[in-house]
Amino acid sequence: MTVELGVTQWSLPERGVAALDVAARAGLSCIQLDVGGPGRPEPDAMRPEVRRRYRAAAAASGVRIAGVTAGVLDEYGMTARPGTLRRDRCWDAVRAAVETAVELAAPVVYLPAFEDGEIRTDVDLGRAADMLRAAHEHLGPAPTELAVETSLGAGSTRQLLDRAGVPGLRVLFDTYNAVWFGHDPCALFDALGPDRCGQLHVKDGVGGGMGNVPVGAGDGGTERVVRHVIGRGYDGCLLLEAEYGLDPARVAVDVRRLAAWTRDGLADE
Repeated sequence: MTVELGVTQWSLPERGVAALDVAARAGLSCIQLDVGGPGRPEPDAMRPEVRRRYRAAAAASGVRIAGVTAGVLDEYGMTARPGTLRRDRCWDAVRAAVETAVELAAPVVYLPAFEDGEIRTDVDLGRAADMLRAAHEHLGPAPTELAVETSLGAGSTRQLLDRAGVPGLRVLFDTYNAVWFGHDPCALFDALGPDRCGQLHVKDGVGGGMGNVPVGAGDGGTERVVRHVIGRGYDGCLLLEAEYGLDPARVAVDVRRLAAWTRDGLADE
């Protein structure tokens, strides 16, 4: 059983291609990238020269590109009404993420459904399911898997997966998002199952913030959740997602803690 430790690009002080070197120096083996684009702090990965730089950085650093997302979906979400400019911009971002993931041989492309794209109604769920289906069709025969990250509980998540009808559609699980949106993270993980959860974000929080304290120091029960998912057979990527730009020294603290919890959990297997 193997668990990889990594980080999300948007968590680090360095938001560009150099984020891979930052991850390597922190002792991490994988990273999730944001496809970037106009108005985003990350470089536009739709540009061929940016993709070439990412590939070169991955080879030089030894840090594997584990996944690609489109953070702009927080502004132009998958719940946008068809036939609108917002829907068109959403599709542009989804297409960019899918094509970048395939080009960079990332095993996962995941689409978030928060803020502007949070699923609150059955209509929202149907629109998100349609967009996930379109993303899957755009992937074509590529081996990259599609995943979705939402605020939903287990029952509504299953409804979304069923409505999308996408074979092998995964859920990106977040240890603290579950708490934030009123779910028991361990119960939610068990309901979804380790095979459905392709990759995990790990963070903690306190005082109404997310990722604003070291893992284990907030109210998210992060150590308990990490040990739980490993005990249930999860063997994918555990990716730190926090506000490290405000306190870069915290990266090392979180890596040490996550490594210890993971090592202990695997030893108990």
